Amino acid sequence: MTHEPLHIDFDQFLADPHEVFEQVRRRGGPVLVEHDGETYRLEPEFSLGSWAHDDVDGARRGLHHSVGALAGVDIDDLLADLRSQRGQDSGGRLA
Repeated sequence: MTHEPLHIDFDQFLADPHEVFEQVRRRGGPVLVEHDGETYRLEPEFSLGSWAHDDVDGARRGLHHSVGALAGVDIDDLLADLRSQRGQDSGGRLA
């Protein structure tokens, strides 16, 4: 289960920066600091971030289950479709 990042404002950060860094350490994920309309992310350098609490075994089962899902698909056509969908003039994701 992933935790939502903790959001704090800059004044809270200034009041006790040591506690903010302790929160980062204890939570194992980021703390977001809002300052002058911008958001800054504090997290350990080698943090797994939102991946820290993922179900690794479940992900492996999903990968094994998907083996062969693209059998018979023309990979060049698929890649061309993906590139065109991600292009400058694409309409983005469908709602």
